[in-house]
Amino acid sequence: MSLQARFVRLGVGSVRLRGHQRRRRVGALLGVASLTALAGTFASAAGASPGTAYVTNEGSDSVTPIELATNKPGLEIKVGSTPIGIAITPDGKTAYVTNSESKSVTPIALATNEAGPEIGVGTYPDAIAITPDGKTAYVVNGGTLGSVTPIELATNKAGTEIPVGKFPVAVAITPDGKTAYVANQGNNSVTPIELATDKAGPEITVGETPLGVAITPDGKTAYVTNFNSDSVTPIEVATNKAGAEITVGSSPFSDPEGIAITPDGKTAYIANAGSGTVTPIEVATNKAGPEISVGGQPVGIAITPDGKTAYVTNALNNSVTPIEVATNKPGPGITVGNDPARIAITPVITGPTGPTGPEGPTGPQGVSGATGPTGATGATGPSGATGASGATGPSGATGPAGATGPEGVTGATGPQGATGAAGSSGGKGASGGNGATGPTGPTGASGPGGQRGASGKNGATGASGAQGVTGATGAAGATGPTGREGAAGSTGASGPAGATGTTGEGAAIATFASSQNVPSGYCLNYTALAGEGNGPCPAKTNGYSSSNLVAGPTPADGESVGELYADTNATLSGSESALVSVIDNTTGAVLLSCTVTSASNHSCSNAKESGSAAAGDNVEVRVTASGPGANKRQWRVRFRAEPAPSTAPTLSTSPQGTWTGALGSAGYDLAAWDGETDVSDLPIASLSVAQGSRYVWTPSTEDARALQSPDGLTREAAAYYDPDQIRISLKFNSAYSGSLHLYALDWDSTTRRELISVNGQTASLSSSFNQGEWVSFPISVSAGETVSIVVERTAGANAVLSGIFLGESGPPPAMESQSSPQGTPPQGFLETGFVFAAFEGGTSDLTDLPDASPTLSQGSRYEWAANTADVRALQQPESSRRDAATYYDPNQIRVSLKFNSPYSGTLHLYALDWDTTSRRELISVDSQTADLSTSFNQGAWVAFPISVSAGETVSIVVDRTAGVNAVLSGILLG
Repeated sequence: MSLQARFVRLGVGSVRLRGHQRRRRVGALLGVASLTALAGTFASAAGASPGTAYVTNEGSDSVTPIELATNKPGLEIKVGSTPIGIAITPDGKTAYVTNSESKSVTPIALATNEAGPEIGVGTYPDAIAITPDGKTAYVVNGGTLGSVTPIELATNKAGTEIPVGKFPVAVAITPDGKTAYVANQGNNSVTPIELATDKAGPEITVGETPLGVAITPDGKTAYVTNFNSDSVTPIEVATNKAGAEITVGSSPFSDPEGIAITPDGKTAYIANAGSGTVTPIEVATNKAGPEISVGGQPVGIAITPDGKTAYVTNALNNSVTPIEVATNKPGPGITVGNDPARIAITPVITGPTGPTGPEGPTGPQGVSGATGPTGATGATGPSGATGASGATGPSGATGPAGATGPEGVTGATGPQGATGAAGSSGGKGASGGNGATGPTGPTGASGPGGQRGASGKNGATGASGAQGVTGATGAAGATGPTGREGAAGSTGASGPAGATGTTGEGAAIATFASSQNVPSGYCLNYTALAGEGNGPCPAKTNGYSSSNLVAGPTPADGESVGELYADTNATLSGSESALVSVIDNTTGAVLLSCTVTSASNHSCSNAKESGSAAAGDNVEVRVTASGPGANKRQWRVRFRAEPAPSTAPTLSTSPQGTWTGALGSAGYDLAAWDGETDVSDLPIASLSVAQGSRYVWTPSTEDARALQSPDGLTREAAAYYDPDQIRISLKFNSAYSGSLHLYALDWDSTTRRELISVNGQTASLSSSFNQGEWVSFPISVSAGETVSIVVERTAGANAVLSGIFLGESGPPPAMESQSSPQGTPPQGFLETGFVFAAFEGGTSDLTDLPDASPTLSQGSRYEWAANTADVRALQQPESSRRDAATYYDPNQIRVSLKFNSPYSGTLHLYALDWDTTSRRELISVDSQTADLSTSFNQGAWVAFPISVSAGETVSIVVDRTAGVNAVLSGILLG
């Protein structure tokens, strides 16, 4: 009978579903109401006393402890949202509870009944089982594309999810700890997982809607409850073959869910949610016995270690019913929290056997004395000692030994070894040893010198005299500009040479190759019109010349940067004048101008501090004279340009990791955001890491030093790093003039020091940058040019760099996505090739890529619907067939395209959240990233411009940020 037919008969308003949030959730995913299995958990310790049972209460978000000696419930323990599954470690110290809506697992210390921090797992965690050695828990995540999450119990760290079938709900582990069996209610199957490798095997077909699984103590048989078949399927563990189904329960639908097996392996007990009963099955014959009436909707069951009592949870009665196994008689119900689900019972750890009592005394002589009574059994010995602590973690790798230095000179100490990774529960790794004496270290960079002395002016013109004494040279420092010369005069004794000037306000003057004599270094002399040139400068047609400006002297007192001054060597008549202009040769704009007339005292001036011209600009200085004698005048023009723009990098701690909206308006790259890859959006440049690795210090933190995510909602501390030097290149596909901002963070120490260089400009991080350091470089590049970023370690463990940003404040650029044309790509998208994921029945792709070879390095294939009419599903080229299929992975999909010929064009990717509206993901192609931060249930197309040479590889990475998993349906070139 089909799932839909069964639930139509039950009706949506069935009493059995009342208050069961988890079942409503599964129903919504399936498209119908559904139920989830509740497998029992027990530990076999025959002869031990009862202990304590722990019951999960879905409706109360709590766990109720029950003291089994008295069957009295204790105070509820608060856990996460909608707790379902529970398992207890073999040493009886900790219970682990799955929280379906919190997507987490809560550990409970049973000595105090205190809940610890939640452990994040997959979507809708349901059942949980722990290996017999107590080292690993396996959590079933009940989504559409189901999975199992392993948790290392020594550290409570979740591992990589293991894909299984649809809507998995129950799990049991064989007594030898080698295999886990997972019940998949959506596939009517059971998935075996080899625990040594965490690899899932072929699914085993069972009855309809399997909800529970348990394994006999001898490890030979697994029993699976089939909710919609009203049956139980035995599976032979050695062969993974399913046997004949065993019918259980009565009433129209017994709806078997939970299952537990007695420690002696003789009887399996089945909780029938539909009939309110428990069915015992004789394992030797697989025959079902008479039903035992319990409460309303029994769903979970567990058996005490001594095998004397079974305890059953009743979801509708908020109670637990004990059953005496010897007689199969139920006892009075025990009240617990709302909507109880599963139950687990602590194992009992027995002490050693007590000493034998003394023998009885010998009887009187001649008559055989009666044998003395056997000594009473000694008191139970103390519990076994706690196991030894885990082994110490591995020591850090020893730094490499430096080569022996030349004879007689001690070489610099070899670099310190990188710190070893922390061992599990172990002590610190030993420090790396110092390297052997290396060759003589390179000479250290020169320390800063004193500033150079101020420029001395040339002596005033006078009679010849003795040469002035040379001014003392200032201590070594940055070279100042050339000292300004004194005013021109008749030849006199040389004034003393000015000491080298201090670095001052840089300026520029106009120097023209055609002007051979510029007496003061900043004057230009012209005759206005051709003809009778006089003075030291040759005549110029129409009185103008042009050249590139070069750096000049510091302005004298009273002079202004950006000043234009002009005068003449003669008295002008009333009608004579000259217009003097400075013209930008690039734009033709007049930067400065003034007019010389008799009324202006034969001179003129104009000043404009900014926007005039700077060193390196190409300008004309033009004199246009008019009037009867103007063409015979000698014109003197002086023009001072603005200082050249500063190219020195700047350093600042602010704004630490809070960059969103403040920087990066033209693009960004967040190093190692996903451990192995970056989160990057650089629409005008392509980033490549030539030297360096990626590392994540902390994947989630509120520390303001850590960089924000692009949406500003989370922070992560991560970096590129290298023991010696990081090398990164940015190849620009369009021109860019602005700032390149780099963020360096010494997250875990205060001892790192480094030099950061960008195309010849260098900034020194010579003090601690534990609070983060922004280094900003002005750059100007044309399309096709490359900017090189080099980070060199000078002290500490290694060189680090956390982020690269282009542009100032404003939102970072976003790659747009669109749903149109949904699953019907236009011919232009397909002209160079395509890959339709899992299009061939969910097992292989439909591919036509003549110029590239695709490789799926991480991810699996899945088909939601074959041959559907839904326009969201991709349509096969030259056919009307549509299939809804995808690559998927619980965390990250990785696909590479290796091109065998050059390609320059667009890479189109199609993502479809076919069965939900909750998936969210980041799609990255090399250094470009698109954020699907809203529902893509109607499909999303993202287009990436790429340009590759033959032999190059393009990497496609899809990261899950919300929902069940990452998905990608199509890859198209065109």
